[in-house]
Amino acid sequence: MKKYLIEKVSIGTSKEGETNNRKWKVTNVGIKIAGEWHNAGLFKEQDIDTVKTHEGKELAVELFQEEYNGKMYNKFKVPSKLELLEQRIVDLEKTVFGPISGSVNKVDDSIPPLPDAPPPEDDGMPF
Repeated sequence: MKKYLIEKVSIGTSKEGETNNRKWKVTNVGIKIAGEWHNAGLFKEQDIDTVKTHEGKELAVELFQEEYNGKMYNKFKVPSKLELLEQRIVDLEKTVFGPISGSVNKVDDSIPPLPDAPPPEDDGMPF
């Protein structure tokens, strides 16, 4: 998942239906990124509003291609709040712990070791 500049947004037709006594509505949405259109069928009004308000701005989306009838199509997915939170945690861990190379973090030799001697008895502390 990466942030992209949304050049243009196109809201298409909506389709409603019912499956197993549950009503649903899907709206075709297209976004133009770097001169290429990417499409998605969005179910949540909140996702549609998010895409609409980010025209001309950056938005975190997942881009991928999907085959349909032997032809590849550009698609996108709006990440959920949980996916955004997980990505923030991964980014934070990379910042704090550095890149993980598959091995246990090594001790940084540039940091001097702590002294082995205990603090003096009379250090002025009341306890």
